[in-house]
Amino acid sequence: MNMTKEAIKKLVDEQFDGSYNKCARNLDLAPSTVCRIANGISKAGIKVITSVMKYCSEKDINYDKYINLS
Repeated sequence: MNMTKEAIKKLVDEQFDGSYNKCARNLDLAPSTVCRIANGISKAGIKVITSVMKYCSEKDINYDKYINLS
């Protein structure tokens, strides 16, 4: 599983009105983690990916839109 920096930016823009803080709160992550991934400094680990999958399933969103399973 993989989540690119473009995918996290898309998630933040579409679901959280461009707010990294709002995204981090909803995904139970540190805002710095979301920023580092969006800026390409870090890669999304399993905690980030599972948090996104959980959020998407709760909101009835297809997480394939943000996470590459291959």
